[in-house]
Formats: sequence, structure tokens, C-alpha cells
Amino acid sequence: MTRRSQPTARFYCTRLLLDLQYIRLEDHIMNDSIREMAKLKAIYESMRRRRLKWFGHVQRRDREEDISMVEEMRLQGRRKRGRPKKRWYDTVQDGMRRWGLENIEY
Repeated sequence: MTRRSQPTARFYCTRLLLDLQYIRLEDHIMNDSIREMAKLKAIYESMRRRRLKWFGHVQRRDREEDISMVEEMRLQGRRKRGRPKKRWYDTVQDGMRRWGLENIEY
């Protein structure tokens, strides 16, 4: 999830919580209080945690399994001009840096 899409995700998550807890906008309850009442963390933190969990799962798999082979696969050819698209592994490395975890090179 990009920084640009985080406010949108936060908004829709809060709207969902409002509907689930039968809270009206006229009640003027702050978003952080609504999240605390529901005992939920921010959706992007949950996504980051799950992505890192999946990464750990993939790293522990045998190297002969399909998912490990795809992870190590290198494509032939060239990328398009301009800024390269962010890869899944780049996002995982960013998440590991934010959580202060050991960086694994592959």
C-alpha cells in the first residue's frame, strides 16, 4: 500500500467500523477512539504484518517447491523506460526496515 492510498484505506476502514458499531457521524467520535473500541490497528499496519508473515513462510519452504522457484526466477529482457515499478520484495524490505528486523538478501 502506498502512502498515497493509506488515507483512502483508513477512511473506508473507519466507515466500516462506524456501520458495524452503529455509530452515527453526528455522535462526533474520533476515528482513533472508534478503532480502540473495536480493538483494531490501522489496516496498513495489518497488511504489512501479514506480508512479512508470508515472506517468512516462503523463506522456510524447500527450494524445490514451485513458490521458491518463482521467487528465484529472473526474467529475460529489459524493463520499460522511466522509474521502475516497485517489486514485492522491495515492499518486504521496506517493511523489515520499518519493524527493525534483520535484512535478508536473496
